[in-house]
Amino acid sequence: MNFKRFNLQSALIAGVLATVIMTVFMALTGTNIVKMLGMTAGFSGMGVYFVGGMMHFGIGVFYALLYALVFEPLLKKLPNFLAGAVYSLLPFVIALTMMGTVMTMMHTIFGSQHKDMMNACNPCGQMEENPCNPCGGKEDNPCNPCNPCGGEMNPCNPRGGQTGEEMNPCNPCNPCGAGQGSAWLWSLLNHLVYGLSLGFFYRARKEQAA
Repeated sequence: MNFKRFNLQSALIAGVLATVIMTVFMALTGTNIVKMLGMTAGFSGMGVYFVGGMMHFGIGVFYALLYALVFEPLLKKLPNFLAGAVYSLLPFVIALTMMGTVMTMMHTIFGSQHKDMMNACNPCGQMEENPCNPCGGKEDNPCNPCNPCGGEMNPCNPRGGQTGEEMNPCNPCNPCGAGQGSAWLWSLLNHLVYGLSLGFFYRARKEQAA
């Protein structure tokens, strides 16, 4: 760790700005990450956006602090934006490999009742707007295409089958699925946007010559 280069104020500002830019980019490409996190945590109404926003921005700022404190000094010979882009591979890999574990932790922390009742993609949910709820609204039809007992081509089959897990919008193992079997690519792009922005906005303290 190079504390001489660490700039706390710049890291906080860069983390917030990079998270905002990433959030806007994701929204433009069809993913409301704040709403998704809030609903996964089991909240509804405005609580979805408050809790989801706190979680999303908390993670963004955490990664910014980690970058400024540990990785920026290691990548200081690279242009700022490129250093951030290289660093973005770390949160990308973590998101790719740890998403299931994180979701399980969220369910444990916030309670199973919230998980069952409010998760929009939980087949046990009771909310009518739940697209995969077989009992709510039109979903009480046994021939409903979102019936979780449907076959492999069912777009809401928890296992995805031939449609591929990434294409299943209600696959509990891939809540960020972007369709067309390219969820990992969209995740990479999202994190690259974050990393490029983080590197661009962050300014390390200048090291004084001995």
